[in-house]
Amino acid sequence: PTIIQYDPLNSTAIIIKWHGPSTSYINGILNSFKIELIDLNRNITLYQEQQAKPIEFYQLIISNLKKYTNYSVRINCATKIGSGPWSSPMIYVQTLEDGMK
Repeated sequence: PTIIQYDPLNSTAIIIKWHGPSTSYINGILNSFKIELIDLNRNITLYQEQQAKPIEFYQLIISNLKKYTNYSVRINCATKIGSGPWSSPMIYVQTLEDGMK
């Protein structure tokens, strides 16, 4: 997958938008995406999964995050055979301070 946009929405949420992989790189039918989010301040890793659909790009709002915190984000995709490589480069995003938009 290729991450095309990532932004903080508020003090506890971010939005990530990405393109799925080209069909020439998929070994089977694309089933899902796995999003890895690492809280760099506390070294805690969170995972979220999103089902794949036949659309041009995907987006996910990740909420309930810590305020004013740095996160790294990467995505991989999976078929019934297994998972592919993680997106590269890893991206970094920071949630906002309270009252910021």
